[in-house]
Amino acid sequence: MQPPRGPRGKPNSPSWLAFLLQSTDSMFPTGAYAHSFGLEGAVQDDVVSDKDAYSDYLRDWVLPQAIHMELPVAGFAFDAARAKDIDRLCALDQEYGAMKATMESRTASAKIGAQRLSLVSDLFPEPFLAEVDRAKNSGHLVGHEVVILGLHCACSSMSRYHTLTAVYYLILSVLTNAIVKLIRIGQTSCQRILARYLKQTDLVIERALEVSEDEFGWFTPFTDIASARHETAYSRLFIS
Repeated sequence: MQPPRGPRGKPNSPSWLAFLLQSTDSMFPTGAYAHSFGLEGAVQDDVVSDKDAYSDYLRDWVLPQAIHMELPVAGFAFDAARAKDIDRLCALDQEYGAMKATMESRTASAKIGAQRLSLVSDLFPEPFLAEVDRAKNSGHLVGHEVVILGLHCACSSMSRYHTLTAVYYLILSVLTNAIVKLIRIGQTSCQRILARYLKQTDLVIERALEVSEDEFGWFTPFTDIASARHETAYSRLFIS
């Protein structure tokens, strides 16, 4: 079956697709590439030492937190932004920040979010983004990454489901870009692992959609400890 054709015979494609590719591309300069989000600490503790251990790390630690925290928060931020509800967005941002147990994870989330907000404000100027900027400048909003990413996607024609897809991909891709610098693991092995977990996208998002705004949150002591120890590590490749 041939795809639908648009003007001049070009295949019709949803406008959100180009936006999704732009916002999740490594060229989109948020600074996330400089962070490992505790993964470097896990490698230094010899918990993640090869491709199998990295895959287990994603399964046991990263996915549960994504399902119960990052993905739901991004979805709630998307809803608040679509409703132009600045109070709800600020409250969500504050609650999410309070759940980041270590200074490094909070700082990383805030810095990446601030950079994304600056880019979004430049690329999609609109009154609500100006209101978000004012809230940030007045201290009512920190602007954590997943909150701003939900806001970012709400500025486009992306759906809530596509927004969670973008968040899930970014979580996996940032860690996969980090692990290749931390252990002996080939690019092909990284892509195999990434593909394995991307095949679970629908299942992961469906589970995240079941989490209510009163229930989001996840306790991950191992990753919190790995993140906290990173500050005093003998050597560091990443900021967090």
